[in-house]
Order: sequence, then structure tokens, then C-alpha cells
Amino acid sequence: MSGRVGFVGVGAVCLVMLVPVAGVQAQVPEPQGVGLLPNNPYLPPPCTGIFPDVPCPGGFAVNWIEQYSRDGITVGCGGGLYCPGNNVTRAEMAVFVGKAMRGTANWTPGDLGSSNTGLGAGSLLNNSSYAWYNTAIGSQALTTQSYANGNVPYTASNTAVGAAALFSNQPDGVGGGTNGTLNTAVGANALQSNTTGYQNSALGIMAGNSNASGWGNTFVGSFANVDSGSRHNATAIGNGAIVDADNKVRIGNTVVSLIGGQVDWTAFSDLRGKKDVADLDLGLDFVMNLRPVSYRLRNGNGKTDMGFVAQDIEALLGDGYNVLSIGGDADRTLALRRTDLIAPLVKAVQEQQATIATLEKANQEQQATIARLEARLAALETRLAGWVD
Repeated sequence: MSGRVGFVGVGAVCLVMLVPVAGVQAQVPEPQGVGLLPNNPYLPPPCTGIFPDVPCPGGFAVNWIEQYSRDGITVGCGGGLYCPGNNVTRAEMAVFVGKAMRGTANWTPGDLGSSNTGLGAGSLLNNSSYAWYNTAIGSQALTTQSYANGNVPYTASNTAVGAAALFSNQPDGVGGGTNGTLNTAVGANALQSNTTGYQNSALGIMAGNSNASGWGNTFVGSFANVDSGSRHNATAIGNGAIVDADNKVRIGNTVVSLIGGQVDWTAFSDLRGKKDVADLDLGLDFVMNLRPVSYRLRNGNGKTDMGFVAQDIEALLGDGYNVLSIGGDADRTLALRRTDLIAPLVKAVQEQQATIATLEKANQEQQATIARLEARLAALETRLAGWVD
């Protein structure tokens, strides 16, 4: 069969429209996206004669025609015929494009939910028409999401920008309907493994890629991530920053040697935010058992640092103080909040000062006693001198 081939490109999908034209031979290209096809590059199986008006074998692009029929993109013009010579309207073309991008299992022309936007091969491919307010830009962004919520519309409000961003996201109706909703991922593969996690934000290539069911996490920077798929309220900022515990903020990766600004860090310390306030019982004895050390970081800049070893602090205090942070990773990595050591240092100085004051008072009393004795001795010497004369 002779014909011409017209291409409509949407994202990375390339649809093939077959319109016969006498005297022209055309080579049908392989599709450039993943779409509904099982691999890339892909060659469809040999024809089986699905449509009697498209010769098998020998019909122009008959293998592809039957593949698109199996994919559900088009089943022909009715009556078991394909009608390869018919013109394609814009409305029909829109349906072809939509089916190739979004899939056909739940396809209802004109009913794809409310305020959903998809752009790119496989973006919002399986999205239910009942999941609203989603935005997916990029090949395979939000591909898996398909939860239908019992055919009751709900606000998913997921935003994925980047190839495979939020690829695995799948609301499940649990958690008051929040699971798998309210996520924002910007960057290739950002939050790619997220399934039921919610209220997560990721900015950067592969940012938050390990998160699966965790919630309330923030990832800023390429490869910023968590060490577990279920972390919550964790924040990783910077290239390769990894958070290893819930309710923790990590800035920078292991090779960062300086974190600073124009002014010192200011910590919340209002009395109204505290309870069980009591005088500290860690003072001079505790300080005298501290081991100040110098060291160089294994992945640092080669210069010498000063500080303490977390294992030493754990040996002295156990794990009952927030000065010591124990990571949730397999290595149980320890960290110190060294500013907390200011309090026992101040307590030690106070205890020392009290001891100094006591000694000063005793010394003053001794000096007074010595002065009195010296005065009496002087008087006695005067009397003795008179007797001698």
C-alpha cells in the first residue's frame, strides 16, 4: 500500500496517522516514547488480520495498525473495519493523543477530572477522573496515580514537574484521605518512589527519591534525601544532604566544611515554651570528665577542628539528653548539639567561683588573724625592750 505518514508530537509521544496517498512509499518510524508500548525501541508483532480492509501481510504499516488496536488507541471505524483511507478529524486526533498519553483503561472522552494538567509521554497516564487538581509535566510524571476513591471526586493536589517525578504516587484513601496527596516534586525523578506519602516537597534532581510513605518532608537540592522511606518532618537542604531521623534538619553533605552567616544562630528560648525548669545538676564534675579533642574530618578540607567525640558524651550522659542525637541509620551515627554544653560549663564556672569566694573569705580571716598576732607581737617586743633597758 502506498501512503503518507503524518506525525503529531506530544511530549515524547509520536503518534502515527496513516492516510493513503498513491505512488508514495513511506517508512514508519519506531515510537520515541514509552507510552503504552512495552519497551523502547519497539517493533510490533506480525499482523494477524484483525482488519479485513488492511491486507495482512503486505498492508502499509499493518503491524502498527494492529498494535494500536490492541493498545486501545483506535479500534477502527466500526463494523470491524479500519478504514485506512478516511480522513482524521481534529477531535479524533485529540482522542488518539489522549489515549496514547493517559492510557485507555478508564478513558472517557471529555471526563478526565477537574483541573488536571498533563504534558509529556506517560504523564498522568493512569490518573482517575476522580482525582482532581493534579499537574504533571514531564515524561512519566505522576504515571502510576490511579486511585478512584469509590468514584467520588477528591482533591489530590499533587504537582510533578520533571521526568518520572512522583512516578509511583498512589493515593489509597487512608489517613483521612490524605495519603498520596498534597505533594510537590520539581526535578527529574524527584519523589519518584513516593506512594502514599503526603505533604512532601522536593526540589532538585532525585530529591526525596527514597521517600515512600513519609509525610511532611522537605528536600531542596539535587539528591537531597532520607535514609528511610517512612521519615516524617525531615528536612534535607543541599546537594546530597541525607536525613537519618524524624523531626531532623540536615544542611549540606558530608564534605561541607563550613556553614555560616553574618550573625550567630538564634535559638528559641522563651520561658513560656518550657516546662519542668530546674537548676542544672551537671557542673564541675561533669566538665572535668569531658575530653576536649582536636581532629580532622575524613571528608573535610584537611584543616584541624576542635570539639568533642559523641561517643564520649554518650558514655557520660546516656541517651536522655538532646545534646546527643542518635541517627536512625544502620550505623547508628551520633551527632552533638554542642551549644548545650555551654550550660554545664557555666555551672562549672559558678561552682568554681563559689569555691574561690569561700577560699577568699577564709584567706581574709586568716590575714586578719595574722595582723592581730603581729600587732600583739610588736607590743610584746616593745615591753620586753623596756625591761631590758
